[in-house]
Amino acid sequence: MPVKILTVILALLALTYIQAYADGTTATINIGAQVADCLDFTWNMHRLLGDEDPLAGDPDQYAMDFQNISELDPATYPGRMFTDIWYALFLWVTADKPYHIKQTTQSLMTQDGQYNLDKHFVVIPAYSADDAWDGQYPQGAIGNDALGPASLVKNADILYYGNEGKSRIVRLYYSIPAEPKVNVSGWEPIPTSQFSGDYHSTVTITITPQAP
Repeated sequence: MPVKILTVILALLALTYIQAYADGTTATINIGAQVADCLDFTWNMHRLLGDEDPLAGDPDQYAMDFQNISELDPATYPGRMFTDIWYALFLWVTADKPYHIKQTTQSLMTQDGQYNLDKHFVVIPAYSADDAWDGQYPQGAIGNDALGPASLVKNADILYYGNEGKSRIVRLYYSIPAEPKVNVSGWEPIPTSQFSGDYHSTVTITITPQAP
C-alpha cells in the first residue's frame, strides 16, 4: 500500500511543478500505478483416522504419511489393502476475481519408478457453508462456485471453480481407502500382491485467475 500511494503522490507533485514553472499553455503528464493481484491462500492440513470429523484429528501437518498399508479388514474387504489414515487440507482463499484451485502431482511410486499406487490414491474436494472465518463468521452457501470432481490424485486438475471471485474456505480430502465414499473414476483397490516398499510423491496446489 505505501508504494501505491507514493507513486500517485509523486505523479501529482510532478503535475504541480510543471504547471507552475513550465512554459506554454498545456502540459501532458504520464501517470502510472500498480495494483497487486489479490489471489492468495493460507492452509492447514489435518491428519485423521477412520470416521473422524475433518476439523478434528491432528492439525498443522506438513506432509502426508499414510504409514503402513495392509489388509486391515479381511472380513469386510478380503484381499484388499488400505489405510484408515487420511488428510483434510483446508485452504483459506483470498480473492477479488474468478479463479481456479489447481493441483499437479507426481506418481506415488517406488524410488526406482517400477511400481506405483496411482490407481488407489484419491482426492475429494469439499465445501462446508459452516466453515468460519476467524472461527466465528460462517462463509455461507457456495453460490455459483463449483467443486471439481472427486478423482485419482494423479489425474486431478481443477479442484475448485471460484466463479464468483469471492474469498472461500475450501477443503480437499486425500486418502488411500478400502473404497472411496463417492464414485472416483478409474479407482481400484490395492491387491495383497502389491509390491512392498516405500512409495513417495509430491502434490502442488496453486491458485490461478480464470481465463477472461
